[in-house]
Amino acid sequence: MTVTGEPAALGDEVRDFRSVAFVTADGLVLELSATYVHGPTGERVRVAFRYDGLDDTVVVAPAWYWESDATTD
Repeated sequence: MTVTGEPAALGDEVRDFRSVAFVTADGLVLELSATYVHGPTGERVRVAFRYDGLDDTVVVAPAWYWESDATTD
């Protein structure tokens, strides 16, 4: 999955934003990265997270999840 655009959360000093996620067919995120150009300096920035060596994991919803309203974002 690839996302591009100019995310407001990073401010207006960011150009050429791109985020890529490598996801398995069953929904496991293996890698997540983002690159962008810092406008004032022209420097390209890359942030990446790679997940490996995962054992069996049990996913548990946080305590607040069941109290939240599932009809809103």
